[in-house]
Amino acid sequence: MTIKNMQFTCPKCGEVSSYAVQTNGEVTEQSGLASHRNLGNLRSLAVPYKNSPNRDAYGPLVPQGIVVHYTQGRYEGAISHFQNPASKVSAHFIVARDGRRVQMVPLPDPDTNGPRDGRYTAWHCKGGNTRYFGIEHEFGYTGATYPADWTEEMMDSSAELSAYMCALYGIPIEVPLAPNERDWFTGFGGHYNVPGNNHTDPGPYFPWDYYINRVEYFASRMADSPSGPTLTSGTPLQTAQGSEAPSYQTL
Repeated sequence: MTIKNMQFTCPKCGEVSSYAVQTNGEVTEQSGLASHRNLGNLRSLAVPYKNSPNRDAYGPLVPQGIVVHYTQGRYEGAISHFQNPASKVSAHFIVARDGRRVQMVPLPDPDTNGPRDGRYTAWHCKGGNTRYFGIEHEFGYTGATYPADWTEEMMDSSAELSAYMCALYGIPIEVPLAPNERDWFTGFGGHYNVPGNNHTDPGPYFPWDYYINRVEYFASRMADSPSGPTLTSGTPLQTAQGSEAPSYQTL
């Protein structure tokens, strides 16, 4: 591991902050989309939390986008898989075909001066773990990439989660890359877009246009207070052993 000091500029107010980032080799500069707004009126979502131990290995998560995945097992099986330390894999959220959803890794404090360390990096896309949130979608078997596999219940449940994170962290609601075009992106992308990964999810039939429309719909329904100088921090979920910095579960 090496330590690299990186600067992030808020697109809302232009404030520049510096963070020490642990890296494996060279890292492309990140945009650090901290949204300097008063989020006190942002509608919270009711999402159950089941902790995954598969995190903490990388540097701080500075969110610049959301990666869409699909599971290779059923919803309950994916939860158990992410809770197994031997699997060495996790995601921030898993969404079932019937719309059920669960959070498995905490979200960082939205305040740019709040805690953002390895406790918030899910192990879902290798070098992209320090850049992206991950949402897994239940398929149940490898290669289930037909249009009918993406149910409305699953898409709406996932899109609401994405809208919440876009509002909380200032992530733009856009898909800048074509499928299987690998590059660091800001906004939304598939596992197939993240450099250094050889996965093909979410497959050729993921309904990107429909999904982004639903994210925009849910984003429009979330109370968005006027720009302000402060952010409302998440509610402390727990304090990590040996550390005074709390983990945050902001939903």
